[in-house]
This record gives sequence, C-alpha cells and structure tokens, in this order.
Amino acid sequence: MMMRLVDGFVRFLKDKKRIAPAAIVLAMLITLVQVPPNPVSAHAAADNVYNVKTLYGAVGDGVADDTIPINNAIAAAQAAGGGVVYLPTGKYRVTSTITIPAFVSMEGVNGNSNVADAAVSIVGSLALSPVVQINGSPGSSSASLKKLAITRANGTIPAGVIGLLVGSTDYTVLEDLYIFRHAIGYKITGQLGVKANRVISASATEAYLEVVDTPQATFIDSSFGRNGGELSLTPISQVLIKGAADTITFLRCQFNSTGGTPTNGITFDGFNNPNGIIYITDSHMENVLNGISSSATTSQIQRLLISNSTINLGTSLNFINLHPNTAVTEWQLANNEVTGKLNLTKGGPVSITGNRFAGEFHLALNSATVTGNSFYSGGKVTGHFNNLVFMGNIFDGAGQTLMDLATGNKTIFGNVSSGVVNKNLVNEDYMQLGDGGVPFGIKRYTGTLDASGNGYIAHGIPSAHAAGLIVQAWYKGSSGEMVPLTVSYVDGVNIGVAGGAANKRYRVTIMYSNNLDMW
Repeated sequence: MMMRLVDGFVRFLKDKKRIAPAAIVLAMLITLVQVPPNPVSAHAAADNVYNVKTLYGAVGDGVADDTIPINNAIAAAQAAGGGVVYLPTGKYRVTSTITIPAFVSMEGVNGNSNVADAAVSIVGSLALSPVVQINGSPGSSSASLKKLAITRANGTIPAGVIGLLVGSTDYTVLEDLYIFRHAIGYKITGQLGVKANRVISASATEAYLEVVDTPQATFIDSSFGRNGGELSLTPISQVLIKGAADTITFLRCQFNSTGGTPTNGITFDGFNNPNGIIYITDSHMENVLNGISSSATTSQIQRLLISNSTINLGTSLNFINLHPNTAVTEWQLANNEVTGKLNLTKGGPVSITGNRFAGEFHLALNSATVTGNSFYSGGKVTGHFNNLVFMGNIFDGAGQTLMDLATGNKTIFGNVSSGVVNKNLVNEDYMQLGDGGVPFGIKRYTGTLDASGNGYIAHGIPSAHAAGLIVQAWYKGSSGEMVPLTVSYVDGVNIGVAGGAANKRYRVTIMYSNNLDMW
C-alpha cells in the first residue's frame, strides 16, 4: 500500500515537470512514513529466537489459553532446524502438553525460585499430564528447558500426573527450573546424558523426581523438597530410582521433606540393574524417615557410593534401611557426617571409611571394611560378619557397645575407646585376627606387684581359646626400664608372675589361640 502511494506521488510530480524537487520530497516522505524494524523480530531473524508474545500472540496473563501460540513458536523453531523458543515474563496457561523436540530450547528469564513470584511460569490445567514434555526421536540431541517454573491449576492433584517428562531425547539440559504442585515433579526415562542444573522440585504427592531406565543422568545443585514456603504437599518418596537406571549422580544436592511428616529420601523401587551405579557427593539430606530405602521388588543394589555428605536425620530415624529382600554389593560410604541409624543386613562387600556416626550402627554382612570412623553420642554398634576388618576407629561417646563379632574371619586392631561396654572387643589393648572362625589374639594386662614382688591376674580367656597360651611379663625398674618377670604358673583362670620388686607396676602380654601349637 505504501509503495503504491509513493509511486502515485512520483507520477504526479513528473506530470508537473518537478523532477528535481521530487527526489527531495520523496526522501522526506520515506523518512516520515518508514516504520523502524521490530527489535525482537530482528533479533529472532538474526539469532533464531522465537518470542511467543511478540511473534505469535501469547498473552501470558494466566487467564488466556497460550497453548497454540507456544506450539506455533516451537513448530517454527523446529522447521528452521532448531532455535530458542523465548517466553518473556508472564504466566502461560496451557491446556495440552507442550512438547519440546530435539534441537529446540525453551527459555524464560531468571527469577523462578518459587511459584508465587516466578518471573515465568507454565501453568497446566489440573489433570494435564505431563504439562511439559521433552521428546525427540532416540539418538537425537540438544533439547533444553531453562529459566522457568512449571505448575498446574489449583485443586486436588490427580494421581500420577507429571510436571515435566523427559523422554527419549539424548543429552538434554534442564537448568534453573522450579517444578511445583504435581504428583511426580519430573520424570526422566529412556534417554542418555541428562543434566539437571539448579532444578528445584517441591510440593509433590508421590515423588519430586522419578528416574527410570536412564543411563547417565546428573543432578547438580538441585533440590528435592525445600525449606520454607509452599509446604502443602509431601511425597511418599523424594526420589524414586526404578528399572535399569545406571550411573545416576547427585552432586551438591539437597534432599528435604517439605511437609510435617518425614518421607523417604532415595527409594529403589523395582530397581533391577545388576550393574547400576549411584553416586551421592557433597550433598545434604534431612527430615527423612529412611534416607536410603528399597522396596520388596529390588533384590540387589550393585554400587552406591556416598561421600562428603551430611545426613542429618536425628538418631531415631534411618539413614540406611533396606528391605530384607535387598542385598548390597560393592557399597562405599566415605567421609560423611551421619546422624541417624544405619542398618545393612544382606550382601557385601561394603567399605565404610572416615565417617562420623551418631545413632545405632548395625552391619550383618558377608564382608565389610570399617576403618577410620568416629562413633559418638552414645550410639550402639553391633554386627555379625563372615569377613570383617575393623581398624582405627574412635569411640568418643559413653555407653557404646560392640557385639556379636566373635564369629567368622576378622581383624580388629588399633581402635580407641573411652566408654565401651564390651572392652574385650574394641579396647585399645586388644587385637583379634581371624583364622577361619577360631580367634587368634593378643591381650595386655597391667597391675602392681605385692610386697614380695609377686603378682597374679585373671586372664579372662575363654576355655575354648586358652590352650597353648604364650605369656610374657615385665615390671618397671627404678630407671623406668622394662625388667623381665618369671611366669610362675598359668591355669584356666589365672596367670602368676614372680621375681620382681615390691610394689612396682608390671605388664603381662598374652598370645593365645586354641589352634596355636607352641611346639
């Protein structure tokens, strides 16, 4: 239309023989009527960014149905071979699932730490499931979702509805998301290499996260539940791991029940990958009923490695409490701070190193290495083993016990205790080495010689292990030197020593085993 007006004006000027002034007037006219290019449109054309408001008519007021504009923007990005679907500040109500294909990224703006004041949120209808889905063909890649919140309309949340479903697209990136008010916050299934950075999932009725049949999913600086605000819903379990999930990593993550009743932390439910590996590193868990638990349908958890994490549950709740059907294999707990009960009763080997434990600690495994740990605050330590290494541990609380360790092959050495009930097992003067179920031990006793330089002790060695005792004794001379004593007799109860000086301190060391043949 504008060009027709300009052409007509030029012909008028020619007819009037005013060609030279015509050029000047024409330039002025074009300057006056030219519309500056839309900066968003220019940006979209240059950088493949598709603005759902300015280009496709989305409203973003939480009332209008923005499903079609958002889908049109996604279709345009997909047709161009990929691009960014951009959602400016607003609340976008949708009535059908928004599906993000491969090579397309949907992005909002920063400021989505909670739904109440989220800068950008997608609000699904109450029964919509999933609200958003990332789903390309298997082997496709590079879909992403960033900087927005996903929630649903008010009302009673139906069972099973999902906020975000990450389907078969490989190498998906989730970043700066807040997922709120769903049965399952987000579910990841069937794809390779998902990375979830700074994703908060809260107020769910079944799980904040469900991982199924997924290799290589990594969660970084993400939260499952949260403290403060929007605490209306509590899931059965914070995180569910199912099927053949493998190489699942939680780095600097937080696990926190958001309701008044503690829930389970990470639950292995129908987990059936015999080679699956789960890593939990530099993370924090609190206010859960069972930090790590399993269902009856999980027979084995191959590798679980928890390191440098804080587990703060209180001594009455369970850090690890698996179903009796579930065996553990090749587990490692290293350098954690744990307040809660630990109960491992099936499987092995397990390595437990450099942790601090408050609460009951019980192992009943085929093989365990327990080294360099600190047990404090009166927690009870018990166990029953076939193979055990228990070395270099510290007991710094009163009322500790260490029981049921008298069977199987074992090494108990170099442990330090101040208030242990059963000193025959963990006191500093005791070492026990396994030899196929028959203990071999070294024990030390101290006392004071009588006025004649003699002494005796009740050695306390069970009769089954008293055959072939080897006894050595010394007393402390005037200059502090160790002077040998004569062992005058050894019977099933006592050991007598003689040949010392009056009232001097003395020491007796016994080596014993009912298999020991001195000859």
